Amino acid sequence: MSKHLPFVVEPATNPSAPLLLTCEHATNLTEGLVEPRSEDLPWLQMHWGWDPGAEPLTRAIAEHFQATAVYSRFSRLVIDPNRKRGAEDLVRRVTEGHALSFNEGITDAEIDRRWESLHVPFHDAIDEAVRTRKEQSPEPFLLMSVHTFTKSYMGQERALEFGVLFDDYAVFAEELERGVSARGFNSGLNVPYSGANGMMYSPHRHGIRHDVPYIELEVRQDLLDTPEKVEDVASRFITALEPALARLLQGRALPS
Repeated sequence: MSKHLPFVVEPATNPSAPLLLTCEHATNLTEGLVEPRSEDLPWLQMHWGWDPGAEPLTRAIAEHFQATAVYSRFSRLVIDPNRKRGAEDLVRRVTEGHALSFNEGITDAEIDRRWESLHVPFHDAIDEAVRTRKEQSPEPFLLMSVHTFTKSYMGQERALEFGVLFDDYAVFAEELERGVSARGFNSGLNVPYSGANGMMYSPHRHGIRHDVPYIELEVRQDLLDTPEKVEDVASRFITALEPALARLLQGRALPS
């Protein structure tokens, strides 16, 4: 595990970019980390193993704003970088009744190894990216985490297409969600998960630590399953984001 680089940082081409992006569930990679059996592979391909569409969407937004983006390089089923130490689903043992062979009976020592070799370096990379952005420019910026969710979850269909998750900066979150809705998305606040109950560990951790505004996005995966769809969603979202972001960074949308 120690030889595996658990993150990729794509640096900004604009040192004053108004965003810094993170993608915690960018990949379902397990090679060199754990040895799944054949019966585990379908679960790694599903939303349990990663967030399909999150990486290309993050990249499209980062390219538009010429912003830094930090991507994970390990499956959330190995260890989840958007969960705190001690969270029940930090290392998930069972997915929809299937016991994952590489997590079944996992020891505390093995969890510690994965934490130190994957989780810690990933978050250290985000810390370094935020520090670098602050050193390069005094201009304010938003820390934004990009995630996706499945259309069908545990037998239930979701009409929701876009969620804006927050536990602070409510004025900004509400304005952004209104803008997203106006661009034709079925959207909501703190859905399909709430940012107020630990489901946005990563942006909260780094936003608080570095005193920068932060937010998490959730986009339904079927809206991002082709490059053309990614381009369309990114374009509509950016159009909604830009005015809300400008007001936030000019100090007209203050922490709630």
